[in-house]
Amino acid sequence: MKFQYHPILFAALISSFGESQVIKNSIGRTQATATDEGEETSVHEGCKLLLNDREEPNEMLVGAAYEATMYSDYLVADEAGPTAATCNNGFAGGYPCNNVNLSSMIGLSGLKSGGSSMANDIWGWTDSTSLREFAIIGLKEGTSFVEITDEYNPVFVG
Repeated sequence: MKFQYHPILFAALISSFGESQVIKNSIGRTQATATDEGEETSVHEGCKLLLNDREEPNEMLVGAAYEATMYSDYLVADEAGPTAATCNNGFAGGYPCNNVNLSSMIGLSGLKSGGSSMANDIWGWTDSTSLREFAIIGLKEGTSFVEITDEYNPVFVG
């Protein structure tokens, strides 16, 4: 079993879960300590910004709902999958891009995460025997697994 780390260089999203936490960066150094009273000690500057980032997720800017409400030339029928978008003129659907196409998306509500609006990390794993590919998504309430073997039609597994 081999795990690959997605190259996002942020180790943990600080959330209040009612107990003390020690947050570590990607190389294991302590960055911050948070307590249930909201006190902070030695908080890393980047972590301070994320402490205040509690906005609800935006609507997806691809797919049939986006096609029905937007004002561009994006059409689901022209794409490789139901939430795919080709990068044209700096946009893949409604997302900025630079020569990178969007293969697919699943919103947090599609991860059956108990209504979570918070995710913190994504890892990829390939089964060496079957070559099936999976995305492993860290959520506030746990972890979700999505099969991405067909990159245009991801399937929530659990």
